[in-house]
Amino acid sequence: HLLNAYGWRLAFRPEDAGRFRFRDLLAYRIMGDGVNYLTPSATIAGEFARANLLSDSVPLPVRVNGVVAAKATQAAGQVAFISLGLGWAIGGTVPSLEPWSAAARVFCVLSALAAWPLWLSARTTRVRELALAARGASGWRGWVSRMPADLLGFWADHPARLGSSAVAFGLGYAWYTGETWLIARALGVPVDW
Repeated sequence: HLLNAYGWRLAFRPEDAGRFRFRDLLAYRIMGDGVNYLTPSATIAGEFARANLLSDSVPLPVRVNGVVAAKATQAAGQVAFISLGLGWAIGGTVPSLEPWSAAARVFCVLSALAAWPLWLSARTTRVRELALAARGASGWRGWVSRMPADLLGFWADHPARLGSSAVAFGLGYAWYTGETWLIARALGVPVDW
């Protein structure tokens, strides 16, 4: 939960991240996960809960953009974790694939890095122009229409935060793997990595 809350904090612009206490983000992250686990909403209802739990003193677009950006970087972290995990697992556990293990590992590492061109493309001048043009719209409809441009603008302005957020979420998934291994070992079940 700490890694996931940190990943969420990094999904805000630096000037906005300071508006939220880390312990609040951690609590809201856990509450949102609880909503996601208990409702059949395809893990979306918890995201609405997170945006609503954040302080009302912060404008709604900032809160929602932070939640949406975190969901995107969480997905990127999950793709990277799964891809790297498959590369590791295929190489050592599927005997019929042993001759192909090196190629499988390379493929999985490349898959894990596949999101980087998207992140780097967000740094283009055209994306910046779209983000600036969309900022002129007013009202909630204007905000909704400019949300994709705002997010791309954030990613263009802060690619290191974007990558760090994805890494934090990826490490969160890795932590669950470590917990599973420790639980199995504690139960006396011999499980290798």
